[in-house]
Amino acid sequence: MTESAQGTDGPVAHTWRPARFMVIAAHPDDADFGPAATAALWIDAGSEGWLVCCTSGDQGGEDPDMDPLELAAIR
Repeated sequence: MTESAQGTDGPVAHTWRPARFMVIAAHPDDADFGPAATAALWIDAGSEGWLVCCTSGDQGGEDPDMDPLELAAIR
């Protein structure tokens, strides 16, 4: 780390945030496991955020008997 990022008492959190950002995920709930906290902080601070899901979420559930349209609505 550089001197400016390290500080004298250890690492220091940066204050940079984008004005706009986009999270791209394969499935509707994938963003919940990675960037969700950072996205929420940025949105609370005034950033404009977009979530792009590349699938409808109708596949990949644990219950093989669940209707795909019901799974998509839940996800």
